[in-house]
Amino acid sequence: MIRLFEGFDKYNLQARIYPALITFLPVMASVFLLWSKTFPQQTVAAFVTAGGAFLVANVVRGLGKSLEKRLVVRWDGLPTTHMLRYRNNSNIPLLKRRREALQKITHLRFPAESKERLDPQRADQIYIAATRVLIIHVRDKKGRYDLVHDENINYGFRRNLLALKPLGIAVALLCVISDAAWWQLNKVVAYPLIISVLLNAALLAAWILLIRPQWVWQAGEAYAERLFDTLEDPTLLPGDSEPSETQT
Repeated sequence: MIRLFEGFDKYNLQARIYPALITFLPVMASVFLLWSKTFPQQTVAAFVTAGGAFLVANVVRGLGKSLEKRLVVRWDGLPTTHMLRYRNNSNIPLLKRRREALQKITHLRFPAESKERLDPQRADQIYIAATRVLIIHVRDKKGRYDLVHDENINYGFRRNLLALKPLGIAVALLCVISDAAWWQLNKVVAYPLIISVLLNAALLAAWILLIRPQWVWQAGEAYAERLFDTLEDPTLLPGDSEPSETQT
């Protein structure tokens, strides 16, 4: 089964394919445990070979990006944006250190606190642009910032799982009904039935109780922290400094 996905890089596999597999895990488990003696690997292999997994990855990505737009509105910005705002920070020395380092890399002028307060939308546009430039710099140095890459995968995995939550709940419920139908047909409380019921119940509970916007936000915060930690790398910063902030 694992060999079927060897063509995918780490991000696509863990952040896009894995959420889809988790969503349909109850179906695969029920088929394997209750309705079939052997798992239909040939069918899955044919689906993947025909480009099905690539299609799934793109669909999951689209759903995740659409959800992220709604989350940005709900959160009033991504965690990376929050960490560059005066109004969202209590640790001002750390905030200023990050802002000054980021300005040196991006050559963008960050607004002073008073100007951020007067025009928060324009300030956010500058912070978003600066963050994207930093991401490009970090991405170009493959193998150097693995922690950033790993946290980005974790965030993408959680975001995409949340995007699949309605489908995941529906699939888990249908499989619970399937378990009941199997019991009605066989009138036997067999070991495979117990495993299937426990698995479906656990997944249903996880979808409802664990996979929530706050769970995604926590991963986003961790990613933002690791991303801005790269600003402490002296080799990332250019030699010439830029003006720290526009003055009021």
